[in-house]
Amino acid sequence: MDPEKSALVSSSEVGAPAPLYHDKTDTPTIRRFLILLVVASVLLALVTMGLCAYQGSNQKSAFYILPGVALITFAQLHVVVVYWLRKNIIPQECHWFMYMVGFSSILESVITIIMTFTV
Repeated sequence: MDPEKSALVSSSEVGAPAPLYHDKTDTPTIRRFLILLVVASVLLALVTMGLCAYQGSNQKSAFYILPGVALITFAQLHVVVVYWLRKNIIPQECHWFMYMVGFSSILESVITIIMTFTV
């Protein structure tokens, strides 16, 4: 039997359809976007914590450090949600929840920076 006509051997034709993935929510583009979102969220939380600590040391007040600590715990929650999605504890259809947590973490970082330097 000719191996080119066998069902086990795939041919790479010009009109061949795109590769199929296990789930439409797990394409490489979406995976890169989620990794970028998590990295941006955690990085912005760390920068905000540093700025809060700097402002707290200048003003000699712990008030400025507390929003940074709260933000770090919120970023840790984002990492836990990503882990739960990857281990299928949360269904794959709930990617929207991870987007919501990530964008709200970034928004909270920006608001915390604004609050730290205007109060």
